[in-house]
Amino acid sequence: MKRTATRSLPDLFRVETSGGVTWLRFQQRELAGIDIRRMQPLWSFLDQQVEHPSNVVILEVHAGLLSSGSIDALLDGRAKLESRGCEESSQRDQELWQAFEDLRREENSQIQVIERITTLDSLVIAVVQGEIDMALLGPVLSCDYRIASDDTLIVNRILDGGLPSIGGTMWFLVKRLGDGVAHRLLWSGKNLSSSEALEMGLLSEVVPTSDIESRTREVAQRFATKPRNRLRAVKNLLNATSQDLQSYLEHERNATNRTLGSIVGTRWIKADHLSTKGGFDEDPENRLPH
Repeated sequence: MKRTATRSLPDLFRVETSGGVTWLRFQQRELAGIDIRRMQPLWSFLDQQVEHPSNVVILEVHAGLLSSGSIDALLDGRAKLESRGCEESSQRDQELWQAFEDLRREENSQIQVIERITTLDSLVIAVVQGEIDMALLGPVLSCDYRIASDDTLIVNRILDGGLPSIGGTMWFLVKRLGDGVAHRLLWSGKNLSSSEALEMGLLSEVVPTSDIESRTREVAQRFATKPRNRLRAVKNLLNATSQDLQSYLEHERNATNRTLGSIVGTRWIKADHLSTKGGFDEDPENRLPH
C-alpha cells in the first residue's frame, strides 16, 4: 500500500504526495490581492522538485484563480473615477490604485507559475473545472497534460475584457493550435466548451465532474510508472520549441503596461513604477526575482 503524505503550505496550498505523484491543491479561491511574498512557499516547493522530484505533479486550479475578477475591478474603478464627484476623489483614486496593484500581483504570480512548470523535469498535469477566462489561461496551457470537467467553459473576452493576455496565454494558444487556428479563435470572440477545447487540442481529456479526481489519479499513476529519464527526455524535446517564451513574456508585459496605462491613465501611476522603457515596474517588495 502506497504511503500518502499530506501537508499545507501556509494558507494557500495543500500538498499530497503518494507513489511518485504530488498533488498541489489551491485552497485560495483567487489570486487577486495576494502579496507575492505569500506565494513564496509554492515557488520554493516547485524549486525543490529539481532536487527531489516526483515523477508527476498535479496542479489543481480553481476556476476563480483564472477568473477575470481583478480585470473587472480595474475597469470598474476607472468607470467610477470618470463619473465621480470631486468630494469622492481620494477614495476613488485609492480604489483604482488598489485594483491596479492587485492585477499586477496576479500577473506576477502567473508568470512565476509558468516559468517553473515549463522547466520542471516532472510531468505536470493541470486539473480545471468551471468558467475560466481565456486571457488568464496561460498557467493551464503551460502544463504537459490538461484534464477538464465536462462543465468547463473557456470565456473569450480578449477583445473587450480589459487585457488581451497575461501569463503567456497567446504564446501557448499559438503553440498548441498553430497560427491560423489561434488567430481565428482570438479574433472571433467565441467561447469554448470543454468538448470544443478538447477537439482543438487545448485539453488532453474531458471527463464528468464526478469522475475528475479518480481519472486524474489514474492518469498520474500511469505516468508515474514510466522511467523518469524517459519522461524528462520527452518533455524536454516537446519544449525545445519553447526557447522564445522568455522574450514573449517580456513583450507581453510591455503590451500589458501600455494597456494598463490606457485604462488607468498615466497620471495615476507613481513615478517610481515607471521603467526606463516606459512600462510599469513593481514595488521592490513585490518585484520578481531574477
